[in-house]
Amino acid sequence: EDQVDEYRRLFIDSCRIRMRSDVSIGTALSGGLDSSSVLATMAQIGREGIGDDRRSHDWQRAFVLVFSGTIFNEKKFAETMIRHTNATPIYRELGSKSITADNLISAIYSFEAVQNAEPSIGPWTIYETMKHHGVSVSIDGHGGDETLAGYDHYLLSYMKDVVWSGM
Repeated sequence: EDQVDEYRRLFIDSCRIRMRSDVSIGTALSGGLDSSSVLATMAQIGREGIGDDRRSHDWQRAFVLVFSGTIFNEKKFAETMIRHTNATPIYRELGSKSITADNLISAIYSFEAVQNAEPSIGPWTIYETMKHHGVSVSIDGHGGDETLAGYDHYLLSYMKDVVWSGM
């Protein structure tokens, strides 16, 4: 319980510090554990007034990448979080018809190892959408799903690790 309380305290404080801004803040929301936790915590900070007067009051936009018709589409999970937090959703459809050669070239040249240590059109597209909507700062949860078993397949990997290590 002490570890859970300390983790929660550090997580809230981490989001609070990052919400100090004089420009608009947004978040990339997939509906996974990491991005949902960030948005929920930002909403709690905004609702409860946690922090100081340096906190941005323009943080409510959640940018959701939609992969319609694929197993990667997490829109329904993102919508649950949007309802829970009263965030303003901004959806961006990503599919073979919406990706242009210029998008691919820009994503490759803008590569900064945002996700999975490989160039990806997904993160580039969502951050390009944020920029288009005037958002200069993004508070995201990259990596939380992997460390906290945010998806079912991570739980299975964790269970295998436990068995193999003899814990």
